[in-house]
Amino acid sequence: MKAMKAASAREKLAIAEKALAKKSFFRPAPDYYTAESKLKAAALDFKLCGELNNAIDALTRAAGCAIHNKDHFVAASHFENAANIARDKRTPEDEKRALKLFDRACELYNQSHNVAGTIGVKYRVGRSLYDKDPEKSATYLLEASKLIDITRNDSLNIDVFALTMNVLVRLRRLPDALEVLQRFTDMCKRVGRRDQLFKNNLTRTILMCAMGDFAGANEKFMDDIQVGDYLKQTEAATAEDLIEAFSKHDAAKLKQVQAGRGFRFLENEVAKFAVALKMDGDAPPTSGSVSYTHLRAHETEADL
Repeated sequence: MKAMKAASAREKLAIAEKALAKKSFFRPAPDYYTAESKLKAAALDFKLCGELNNAIDALTRAAGCAIHNKDHFVAASHFENAANIARDKRTPEDEKRALKLFDRACELYNQSHNVAGTIGVKYRVGRSLYDKDPEKSATYLLEASKLIDITRNDSLNIDVFALTMNVLVRLRRLPDALEVLQRFTDMCKRVGRRDQLFKNNLTRTILMCAMGDFAGANEKFMDDIQVGDYLKQTEAATAEDLIEAFSKHDAAKLKQVQAGRGFRFLENEVAKFAVALKMDGDAPPTSGSVSYTHLRAHETEADL
């Protein structure tokens, strides 16, 4: 089977090479359409027979042909497919190569005015880097979140904002997290996502309290309860108790709030962050816990 696929790939590659041969009297220009089609097909055969480097090369060449044909969307999809193959090889060199190919795919999606394509690529790259390189993951996810049209009710947009929030809180980049949260919240208001809006309101309270801005947290809370039925929700009760605990420096109250169920439906990193908060003057933070007076934007969980 592999031998047959390898032979088929080389036959298609030969046809593509012929189509790209120098122009002659009978063919005034290379046939990029035929070459692109055959290179794409050859790439699939190379992938199926395990010749992954040849598959990547064939796809990048197919992308070049598509660019000649001024079809930037198709070129972007070829670069994205090549990047996926390179990433799946799981070697450091190929992972670097994959990122360059993903970046090139994004450039071409942008040139074809396919913003959704760019968002999708950046989101998937950010997700794949989440555990191994959170800082780089945050870069891709932030870029994706900034491209989102907050007037559209799209499930991908929710996923992008949620994962971006998670990685930023994980990295303790709270000002950045608040900025993303504001756009996320604006989108939820526009598209009527009440369930997510309530979670976002509580998340903002947590982040602002963690940064020591209790007055600001209370002011935002008062704005929140003027809209809809937020005041009737568990999130509102939890937010109010949290503000009271920090404003009065009531460690017992904080522990009571953390022992409750108010944080359980928040994003994973936000919930973990909330239950790990400590009052200034408590015992020094241990692994997985943090005192709000010692937060620094560059801290990661490994530092805490």
